[in-house]
Amino acid sequence: MAYAIPAQAVRRVQQDMVKHRKLVKGWLGIALSPGSQIPRITSVLPNSPAAGAGILANDILVKAGAYPIARYPDAVNALFYSVPGQTTFLQVLRDNRRLNYKMTPIAK
Repeated sequence: MAYAIPAQAVRRVQQDMVKHRKLVKGWLGIALSPGSQIPRITSVLPNSPAAGAGILANDILVKAGAYPIARYPDAVNALFYSVPGQTTFLQVLRDNRRLNYKMTPIAK
């Protein structure tokens, strides 16, 4: 069995290793249920970038930055590219409406 790592992921890790000597993840303050294929936000932590932007529990994540999201694994992959201090955009589905939110991840 062989695995392929996207070149973009390699660049992301390489940049952090050169700059910080470790991978620095962008934290938005949302939790998803890994047991579900639906990328539903199960909780939003108080005082987090997501809470400040207006994201709510039970929103369904449909896009993070430039990455469309259809399933839980898509969300995990897309959120990997969140960089602390760099503005990102999330699109969620709430009450059959697509809503766009802008926020800045923090280092965690």
